[in-house]
Amino acid sequence: MIVLCLHSLGLSGSLIVACAQEGRFLSPEFKQMADPGRIGRLLAPVPPPRRLPAAQLRPAGGGQVRLSISVRSRIAEEPRFVIAFRVAEHEDELPTDFETPEEIVRYFTLNAEQEINDIDRLCPLSDKLRSKLKLAAMGDMSRLTRELRELKGKYAHSFVPNQVDMAAVSNELVEINANLVQNVRRNGSMFSMVLTNVLSPEQSSALVAAQFNQQFDHWGLKLSAEQRGQLLELMVTQSGRLVDPILLWDTPHCVALVHSLDHGQLETFLEPPQLEAIDRLRELPRRLVFR
Repeated sequence: MIVLCLHSLGLSGSLIVACAQEGRFLSPEFKQMADPGRIGRLLAPVPPPRRLPAAQLRPAGGGQVRLSISVRSRIAEEPRFVIAFRVAEHEDELPTDFETPEEIVRYFTLNAEQEINDIDRLCPLSDKLRSKLKLAAMGDMSRLTRELRELKGKYAHSFVPNQVDMAAVSNELVEINANLVQNVRRNGSMFSMVLTNVLSPEQSSALVAAQFNQQFDHWGLKLSAEQRGQLLELMVTQSGRLVDPILLWDTPHCVALVHSLDHGQLETFLEPPQLEAIDRLRELPRRLVFR
């Protein structure tokens, strides 16, 4: 199977031409990147796929060019699923079932392990709880694999050039890549649900407070210990009103919670300069759904 070209998603939007056996372009190494919740660049609009000259779409040995899905993996970059084009020598030839590439398994596993270690530092976990969270993380990776398999099967009969299908695949891959980067923090993740169920109320409170303090120190807001405690209490109460409350408070979630608070309540214990500093907090978009 020949990979003719790759269309990178959520990044440069460029079209890369390659003439190599499928999988040869994959890098065996990559560095684990920062917080998986930081996915702003993946949410940017994806430019429509560029039309290729007819000569580039005509396989030298005959056959037809079909849409496919592959992986782009580079050192110091998170791996991404991208559009690829393959040559189908027979009209009835279909791609084999999608299997999670080694680069994705390694990336997902390392990020999940780091997440568990971070939680363990903030809120000590027993070996039994760590095992349950690892199992839940593998369930989330299986969910991602299933979504990709369904997407690949959905466009298995799409031939190039088909600009409508190419644009549709691009849009769906943006969402899947966002879920890949969010890892176990994606909406409705099994990891989050298991974490919520296995921690005691005391452990949950300690974890939330520790994450809040980390975010607070990052924001650089000048609040007294009493004001900080009052702000945390309001945020915990507000979090309890969410349709799907979570215990993993990353920066976008914390900022969204703060911005959802009633301004009148904040005015009861914060000074105008402090309120202005909170209003200036800006982060990646995060939509919260309340009951």
